This record gives sequence, C-alpha cells and structure tokens, in this order.
Amino acid sequence: MRHFNPYFTNKTKEITKSPKIFFFDLGFRNIAINSFDINKFSNIGAMYENFVYGELTRRECDFKYWRTKSKAEVDFVIEKNQELTAVEVKTNVKKDVVGKGYLSFLNKYNPVKSYILSKSFEKIRKIDDFNIEFLPIAKFIEKIRKK
Repeated sequence: MRHFNPYFTNKTKEITKSPKIFFFDLGFRNIAINSFDINKFSNIGAMYENFVYGELTRRECDFKYWRTKSKAEVDFVIEKNQELTAVEVKTNVKKDVVGKGYLSFLNKYNPVKSYILSKSFEKIRKIDDFNIEFLPIAKFIEKIRKK
C-alpha cells in the first residue's frame, strides 16, 4: 500500500493534507474489502483508478492528484520534463462530457496533454485550446508503456 500527495501551487485554495491511498496489488485490496467477484464490485471506479496508479508508478515521472476545497478533482497530474498531463479515470463514459472541475484544472494549469480514461470510450474533443483525449484505459497504458 502506498499514498501519494496532492498537486498544488496555491496551498490556501487546495487540499494539501489528504493523501490518496492505493494498493500495489489489487488482490490485497480485494482481500481488505473481502470482495472477489468483479461483477459485483460497487467501487469498480476505485479499482480502475488503482490500476492506473500502479502503471504510473512503473514510469519515470512524478505524479500527484489535484483537488480543491470545493471538491473539483483530477485523479492524476503527471509532471515530466516540466510539462503537465492531466488524467481522469471514470467507470463508464458514453459521450464526451467534461466536468467543470477538470476544465477548471485545464484552464488554471494549462497541461500539455489531457486524458479522460474509461473502459472503452474513445474520442478526441477540443475545448478552447485543449485537445481532451478520451481513451480506453488499456490504450492509455499501452501509450505510456511505449514512452
């Protein structure tokens, strides 16, 4: 089990004392919550996010999460070569809807890349100056493994 800390530039506006906790092994996670039937997971989104976290820990990059006091959140903010990438993990995406919190992060920090990951939805949506790439989690993992 490991935790990671929030991304921030303004400590007064963003939560800085609440690290997220993830498991290195999802099997241990399932033991901890005593749930082994993937079809009955009520928190499959947390499992997807934990999986992406595990893959990111294998890469040579620094990453955190971003959350404001008003509950706007981005699951992963990857910082590599002084460039930011925003990654949001969703359980099920059926259309290219982008939440206000995610857009808030994009406008505030201007990341070079932005992704919204889910099980299978794929599309690129342009909002203002941002190309938001909706990708299946498996394709995102494949993409970061090539780097």
